Amino acid sequence: MEDNIKRLLGVEIDTRINLGEICSAICIMAGLVWFAAGIEKRVALVEQQLSMQQAQQRERDERQDRQVAESLALLKSDLGEIKGSVNRLVDRELDRRSGK
Repeated sequence: MEDNIKRLLGVEIDTRINLGEICSAICIMAGLVWFAAGIEKRVALVEQQLSMQQAQQRERDERQDRQVAESLALLKSDLGEIKGSVNRLVDRELDRRSGK
């Protein structure tokens, strides 16, 4: 039966495996493992750099938050002084007008 199929199709499939094919497959697998290891190293490096950048960003954000809080406190005290000065001027003007 197989002989009839071979004659009809004109194709014969060799089921033996050559040593060269085995060596090629091993080399391809070794190359894939090497490539995957390189990718893993790069990913680890990028993750490390990202965590360092995030830490620096957190420090920068905290520093800026402190500066903004200090600026707001200074602004509040300045506004309080201005308010006091304006109140004194208004009181003085009212006293002057009522004294005339």
